[in-house]
Parts: sequence; C-alpha cells; structure tokens
Amino acid sequence: MTEYMASGLIETGEIVNVHGARGEVRVKPWANGPEALLKLERLYIDGKPLRVASARARGDVAVVAFDGVTDVAAASSLKGKTVWLDRADVNLADGEHFIADLVGLQAADAGDGRELGYVRDVMKLPMHDVYVIAGCDGRDILVPGRPEFVRKIDIDGGVIYFALIEGME
Repeated sequence: MTEYMASGLIETGEIVNVHGARGEVRVKPWANGPEALLKLERLYIDGKPLRVASARARGDVAVVAFDGVTDVAAASSLKGKTVWLDRADVNLADGEHFIADLVGLQAADAGDGRELGYVRDVMKLPMHDVYVIAGCDGRDILVPGRPEFVRKIDIDGGVIYFALIEGME
C-alpha cells in the first residue's frame, strides 16, 4: 500500500497525452469510463491536489484542464503521471465498491463457504466486470461480475462469495 492509498487516495488513471495547445491533458481511466472523472472537482498527482477547471469525455479518455496548467509545456510535464482521487469526493451508489477495496479480499464458495483463493484483480470490460481470483491451486479463476455469480460482497468481513458453475474452477 502506498502512502497515498493510506491517506484515502485511490489510483484512478494515467495522463496519457496533452490535448490541444491550452494545457489540457488526456486521462485514461483505469476503472469505469471517463464519465466518472467528470464529476470530480479535484484530482491528485504526486499526492498534491489539482483543481479541475473543466473536464469532458472524448472516446475512452477524459480531457481535463487543471487550474494553473495553461500551456503545452506545463501539460507535457504531467504526461505519464498517475492520477488519484480522494475516496471522500466520490458518492458510491448502494452495491458499488472501489476496485481497490475488492482486490485482496478472500474469495469463497457461496454454497459451502470453502475458500477459493483471493481476488487478484477486477477487469472492467464492456459487457460486465470480470473478477480474477488467484485460486488456491495457483490457477486463476475468471468469474463474470454478474449477480448470479457474485452473490455477496462483505467488505467488512474481508470476503466475496461466488457461485461458480462447472468449468469455472
């Protein structure tokens, strides 16, 4: 865990390029789509808050203008930087979770409680999320993030209960 995560900051994407001549940058989000970034009034780079002056979606990236970043040179200095958000700035709907809170949780069988391994990753795909479970036998188990397979997420208990079908394990 980085010092940023300990302070409530969560990695949310990367600045992949400059956009235009006025200091805007293109932010590739790592979870959800660019729309999720449009609602935020500030983002963090290198642990420092930057106020978002404007943001808009353009394809699979968010085009963001930060206060104080007004030209190509200033924007270029941000290229390749990780963008963070403060979890306190985001209102999650019921049943929504930050991926950072899911990774590392124990994975258990919803039927008998048997340990399956732990959640290694949650891939964001167009149709639905896919949970990557590092299985107890060393192999990955890929589980669609759909209610029939992801039965219960217990953040406080540190476990996610999955209903697997034949061929998943």
